[in-house]
Amino acid sequence: MLGIHRDKKLPDFAIETFEKWLQRTGLPPIPDSPTAKVAIFPTCFVNYYNPAPGKAAVEVFAKNGCAVKCPKQNCCGMPALDGGDVEFARKEARANIDSMLPLVREGYKIAAINPTCSLMMRDEYPNLLPGNEVKEFAAAVVDSHELLYALRRAGKFNNEFKSTPRTVAYHVPCHLKAQAIGLRSRDLIRQIPGLEITTVDACTAHDGTWAMKKEFSRCR
Repeated sequence: MLGIHRDKKLPDFAIETFEKWLQRTGLPPIPDSPTAKVAIFPTCFVNYYNPAPGKAAVEVFAKNGCAVKCPKQNCCGMPALDGGDVEFARKEARANIDSMLPLVREGYKIAAINPTCSLMMRDEYPNLLPGNEVKEFAAAVVDSHELLYALRRAGKFNNEFKSTPRTVAYHVPCHLKAQAIGLRSRDLIRQIPGLEITTVDACTAHDGTWAMKKEFSRCR
């Protein structure tokens, strides 16, 4: 009925969404002199399926002295655009801009946890909607690790690491490479003393929602 292949393994829904967790726990208090102002864009996957990266982002940004907010937001619109529903993608983009542009004008960066979402908001929103305010919003969108790396370069990154995972294989997302900002996640992981990191630069071959559809799925 939904067009998803019956043999496609789908992620489990989280018992508690990231949004519900935020409502229950609240955000950290805003420092008097924050190192950065961060509006977290947790993404649909983090909200509904795996809230752990969103919780970690809140903790890490707070540990680094950032003012953290998480404004009302919708899907970035990439699945709609990817599937050819341009008008719905425009609707989602417009709603996100209307919600978060006031924070941008207060000096907040929109930190997306998923590189697909940051790519969409940075590169596609100006193509979907006219106006300078769309460009203003897009210019404030960053990858979450890009922002943390900027703090490191400014000498404001907290290096108080409490553990060393010893070995890490870091997979490079295709949509991160498309933004041409470097591998800031990997560069930050390298700051952990005694860690060995291997970069895995290869597409997962999942192709987003296309791999879920019955006419394209490799489950056949």
